[in-house]
Amino acid sequence: MMDKNRKIPSHILYRRLLDHMNEGVWMGDEKEKTIYANQKFLKMVGYGLEEILGKESYIFWDKESSKKVKHENEAKRKKGVSSSYEGNLITKKGKKIPVLLSGTPLPDGGTIGIITDLTELKKKEETEKILNSAIQHATDAIIILTHRGTIKSWNKGGKIVFGYKKEEILEKKIDKIFIKE
Repeated sequence: MMDKNRKIPSHILYRRLLDHMNEGVWMGDEKEKTIYANQKFLKMVGYGLEEILGKESYIFWDKESSKKVKHENEAKRKKGVSSSYEGNLITKKGKKIPVLLSGTPLPDGGTIGIITDLTELKKKEETEKILNSAIQHATDAIIILTHRGTIKSWNKGGKIVFGYKKEEILEKKIDKIFIKE
């Protein structure tokens, strides 16, 4: 039985948090050389911890993202400012992973990065973009309304069938095109 008054040392709690969170965590020294990465980050990039210790963070990014990370480090992190931005990690096998990076300076001049994998979100956004394009170019009228009957979306087919341009009808009540009987 555990003594309820016994406190768990904070360094053990922090380590447990870092090792079991759903985001990748990468930590580097003042020269951007890896000093720690949690299991989630290692799984994302496909490396073992021993392989990346001492390696610069820039090797984990595609060319464009690497430039962005360097810029953020020089412009903000080295001045003690945190920031967040999107980029692409590169796995050991060369696969790109879209991520959100939130970087924060450490007191010793290093950096900690919290990395969120955006792969599923990007897939959903792409699917939504395709569906939206199909709806907008359909020749059948497709009208999206609010629960109060206000027109929120009007496609090409709406103009063909009802004669109104999108700009003329958006935010109007559906009563404008249908007569109540």
